[in-house]
Amino acid sequence: MCEPGYYCPAGSATMLECDAGSYCVAYALSAVSGTCTAGFICSGGAIRPDPSDEATEGGYICPTGYFCLAGATVESPCPDGTYNEKAGAYDEATFCLDCPEGKICDGLGLTSPSETCQAGMHCTGGEEEPCHVGYKCPEDVLPMMLCDAGTYQDDVEKWECKDCTEGYYCYYPDFAADDFAIITMTDCPSGYYCPDNTAHPNTYPCPPGTFYAGTRAISSSACTACTEGYYCPDYGMTVGTTYPCGDGFLCAAGSKTSKGSEKCPKNYYCVAGDAKECPAGTYTEVTGAIQESECRPCSPGSVCPDHSTDIQACNLGYYCPAGLSVYFATVASYSGVAGEPTICPAGFYCGSTGLS
Repeated sequence: MCEPGYYCPAGSATMLECDAGSYCVAYALSAVSGTCTAGFICSGGAIRPDPSDEATEGGYICPTGYFCLAGATVESPCPDGTYNEKAGAYDEATFCLDCPEGKICDGLGLTSPSETCQAGMHCTGGEEEPCHVGYKCPEDVLPMMLCDAGTYQDDVEKWECKDCTEGYYCYYPDFAADDFAIITMTDCPSGYYCPDNTAHPNTYPCPPGTFYAGTRAISSSACTACTEGYYCPDYGMTVGTTYPCGDGFLCAAGSKTSKGSEKCPKNYYCVAGDAKECPAGTYTEVTGAIQESECRPCSPGSVCPDHSTDIQACNLGYYCPAGLSVYFATVASYSGVAGEPTICPAGFYCGSTGLS
């Protein structure tokens, strides 16, 4: 009688071993029982569709790294770029997994990735290629990593990004267009300074009261005080003569507002930061004058000397009409120049100061 693992067609002179890829489960079979189950190999003489021991059952479970279709006589290896870590795989699509990012699957029938992606390399689909410019590829890291703002990379096959050096900034070339690979440094713009690792061009503006017309500044010390007679109210200014000082004020170098550093002093009027002295024989009593008409003639009985804020009373022996600017202390020094004190005429006396 034919035993399990064999079959005996009519006229058989001997038992025939069950065909590879098939199984023979019972006694007295005239033909094989059926096809071996997917995920198993029936190598010949199998007594069941899902054998687990070749010596006793005539077959084995499909090994890791492979898949076994129904009726297969030999296991099929997972293809290059994939791996399979589970025994009993019954098809390629389900069990042969794509090599993960950061790993290499080089070869057939792999049970796990064959190696780790090396530093400076990008591994995808089980294949290795140099890391791109604008990216860094540390060892065993999944996708390529964009260089952070403030760094850049202009070489391939690198595992870290370069620091942006002082005088430059490193920012995404076209953020709106999803172009994020920073592959070069850019000159720090006018009005700003850029220390090491500066990301955005507008990170470090020159403060109000200063300006900078050049490029590639590395620190705030490059920012120049606003030009005398002008003020610089904004951050990041590139010209120191944009805003003239307000009328009635003086703007020292470095002024931040139109009111500058001080009001126009007495006996002066100030237009756009330019201080002009009141004409001879006139004066102002208050600060902040903005036009010549605010300079009043010196009062009768008084003298308004040039370049002085003091109003002096007319001296004994003289009388002083309005608008005098020069005073001589004695009659002997009288010169007769218009605008000077006048000697008391014959037939009169000038017995007190301040006469006009």
